[in-house]
Amino acid sequence: MTEENQTLNKKKNIFLEYVPYLFLGILFALMIRLVISPTVVVGVSMEGSLHDGDYLIVNKLAYKTGEPKHGDVVILDSDDVPGHDIYIKRIVGLPGDTIEVKDGELVRNGKTIKEPYAKEKMESENMKMKIPEGEVFVLGDNRNNSTDSRIIGTLDYKEEVIGKAVLRVLPFDQEFKSID
Repeated sequence: MTEENQTLNKKKNIFLEYVPYLFLGILFALMIRLVISPTVVVGVSMEGSLHDGDYLIVNKLAYKTGEPKHGDVVILDSDDVPGHDIYIKRIVGLPGDTIEVKDGELVRNGKTIKEPYAKEKMESENMKMKIPEGEVFVLGDNRNNSTDSRIIGTLDYKEEVIGKAVLRVLPFDQEFKSID
């Protein structure tokens, strides 16, 4: 065997040696992408907590494997408003809760909820509803500039909620919390 053939065989062996690692890396990246997703906040409906351009990491399996909680910030897919289909909102009502908007305040199951994350008091018509099984009631933190459950109604959290925001990546100087 010539020296040129030996060099070629060594290169071929090194390449074959790394193929499984390359394959595993691609498989791992695809699996991560199925579970988590980067998302950029667009718009002002969550001001008070999140701002236009904030970069979030979303857990896409949160409600496939678990139940929503009051205060969870979620990414939704709703076709109820023409031209808009992806939203970011906060869960304020769970299945079985009675949600009321009374004189600009959020009332859940007869108790007024303190909302330090809300940008300002709601300028909204009074309303009251019981949340159906399997659905959630969501509001934007910027209540007076938000298309939310007051307009689009309750949402099936297994079908219409894409995932739960779990981490704010950018900007670095702000903290991200689900507050209720």
